[in-house]
Amino acid sequence: MNSIEILKEEHQKILNLLSELETAVNEPETDPSDTESFNRLNAAVKLQSQIEEGIFYLVMEEIDDTRIIVERFYNQHKKIDKLLAHLSTIALNQEEFQEPLAELRRVIEIHIEEAEEKLFPVAEDKLAKKT
Repeated sequence: MNSIEILKEEHQKILNLLSELETAVNEPETDPSDTESFNRLNAAVKLQSQIEEGIFYLVMEEIDDTRIIVERFYNQHKKIDKLLAHLSTIALNQEEFQEPLAELRRVIEIHIEEAEEKLFPVAEDKLAKKT
């Protein structure tokens, strides 16, 4: 399994955790103090961001074809971090949780789509040329 396959796998894990959180939020018997789903999502997103920024983006921002995309991804990570920080201050069963959660899903889905359709193909091409 190469690094891009691992990142794709992690993207899917984050989407699954997001769906799990959305399900928990929509269950009427959800305990407002139960933050397990949120905490797992938050940890997975932060780990994914650290891997992308600490390794993958450093390499990809050196390539002319991907420099602008990587800059946009850094900005998306900042927005995701702000949304997660905001969500961490709201109980799961509060109505105010719904809007930032929907925005978080939207930003994450855009990020994943752009990464997998624009950045990863260039990375795969560059890796193929080096081997």
